[in-house]
Amino acid sequence: MIASSRQWWQGLMPRERAGIAVAGLLTLAILGWLSVWRPLVNGQPAARQDHLLAVRRHAAIQQRLADREAIRRQATPGQNAAPLAERVTQLAAEAGLSGDRIDPASHDGARITIDHGRATAVLSLLHRLEAEGIMASELSLRRHGDGTVAFTAKLRRMG
Repeated sequence: MIASSRQWWQGLMPRERAGIAVAGLLTLAILGWLSVWRPLVNGQPAARQDHLLAVRRHAAIQQRLADREAIRRQATPGQNAAPLAERVTQLAAEAGLSGDRIDPASHDGARITIDHGRATAVLSLLHRLEAEGIMASELSLRRHGDGTVAFTAKLRRMG
């Protein structure tokens, strides 16, 4: 096969060889442009957008970590002196929920169970708990047909 191609190439006039060589180079240039250059140039805006999104997410995570650390450092002695169950009971009442069961697990831990509560009130309670440096290590939300939710969480103080 190679021998017959070489014989064909040798049989061409120099002008024909030059024309075929130029056509081959143009074909390679077009294929390179279509398969390498265009995808790189077309993908660059999307890559920049993805990078910007990742940088923003990273900054938000860093800010949340800094906020949590500040909350942990600024916790007043009165808040930490009271058992966690008492503080959770108070925050649940402020959010408009009556804790069906709030069981103290330890001085810095508690388990809360609310059988029927508005979802907005439950989420408000979680937000208030987080603002006070109390995190849910286990969390369960189940929707009821009447528009309320059942909420169970194992809580502990951060730090």
